[in-house]
Amino acid sequence: MIDTNTPADAAIPLVSDLDDTLLRTDTLCEGVVAHLAEQPLAIFRFPGWLRLGKPAFKARLAKSAAENLAVYPVNEVVLAQLEQAARQGRPLYLATASRREVAEAAAARFGLFTEVFATEGAVNLKGQAKAELLVAKFGDKGFDYIGDSLADVPVWRVARRAFCVAADEQTRQAALAANADCQMLWRPAPSFTDYRRALRMQQWVKNLLVFAPMILAHAFNFAAFFYSLIAFIGFCCCASAIYIVNDLSDLASDRRHPSKQRRPFACGAVPLRRAAPLFSGCAALALLTCCFLPGRYALLLAGYFLLTVGYTARLKKMLFIDVVVLASLYVLRILGGAAALGGATSNWLLAFGIFIFTGLALLKRTGDLIQHEAVGLLPGRAYRFADKTILEMMAVCSGFSAIVIAALYIDSLKAENLYRHPLALWLTCPLLLYWYGRLLIITNRGEMGDDPVYFTIRDRASRYCLLAVLLIMLVAM
Repeated sequence: MIDTNTPADAAIPLVSDLDDTLLRTDTLCEGVVAHLAEQPLAIFRFPGWLRLGKPAFKARLAKSAAENLAVYPVNEVVLAQLEQAARQGRPLYLATASRREVAEAAAARFGLFTEVFATEGAVNLKGQAKAELLVAKFGDKGFDYIGDSLADVPVWRVARRAFCVAADEQTRQAALAANADCQMLWRPAPSFTDYRRALRMQQWVKNLLVFAPMILAHAFNFAAFFYSLIAFIGFCCCASAIYIVNDLSDLASDRRHPSKQRRPFACGAVPLRRAAPLFSGCAALALLTCCFLPGRYALLLAGYFLLTVGYTARLKKMLFIDVVVLASLYVLRILGGAAALGGATSNWLLAFGIFIFTGLALLKRTGDLIQHEAVGLLPGRAYRFADKTILEMMAVCSGFSAIVIAALYIDSLKAENLYRHPLALWLTCPLLLYWYGRLLIITNRGEMGDDPVYFTIRDRASRYCLLAVLLIMLVAM
């Protein structure tokens, strides 16, 4: 932090903006997201609200914006600057274009401000309107101002000293041009890593399931690989679009979670206003893949999207239905891969997939319960810690049922037609038993984390098991 508070400043008011300045988020965007999370169909009312003017639009969303203000991410550099000024006895003021209800909730949270200036009635306290109000209150060059955007240029121009919290160079240069005595406060721009995490690119590896029908049908040719790759891209883009919706709908709960509070939208690393363009881009690319593949693939992709949105909005809160939906989403990836090739999915593969992914979904819920043992229930879900035993029993039954199905497949006509040495496939059964049994024990120890599938991908022993299974299948061919 730059020490810009000197004894000579003690009588000079320090005025701070709120959105993207003291807070690492925009309260209007927060209000929009929170309102849509409660009433998704309200999006169709927004155009009518906007026609009434921006102050009226903010007024309708003020309650939603102020509701969770206590957990909004804070710019620690700006907060430290304000706290240092407060220790030196400087009067602090909050001047924001947010509605007064929101501004007062922010002032109550921090307990630093002498007075709050905010949007009221038909006057949107932004840009020139804010500059005129502050000049009327403190006089020209009678205050210091902390802002973040080009809208703050008129205020910086009439301030004694300017503080700029912008990450982009254009705003920084405008601040310097508006006020020669300008200090830059730290605010990092969103990085590629932030966007990668917002899109959950690490989860794309789950969509490799679309290649399973190609591999298990021994369709090793360029056309099959190309169509499977297109399906993989489609499911990845669709999943990323849904993850964005999911993260926005869970903002308040994520910010109270010990690990999820570090998600890019929750911590303010990626601004909420970037969510709409990211979602639109991902959704457009997912739709584009439908132009290259059979119509059945498009139907399955649409079903995957709708089921995931339903899970995000409602189904994840319903007892055991959430587990069935999670398992179904994995099976839909397999069906999508088969549809991309224009063929049918093996009943053996479907049966194995249904049971193994139901088992993994049950392990996920078991792991979640263990993480929240102290609370006694799972926030946002319909489970209590007392359900842990039955979930573990069902996970055992489901996972080992999948292994039994794999064993029965070895003696089937399907296996005899595909493999020259099908008996070699029996070697895969001990590997599956070891892998799944190990997952059960690790989950029971509370070492699984949030997602058993993602744990499997990162786990060295699981990767060795997968490699061994592929080698056995190669020997059996």
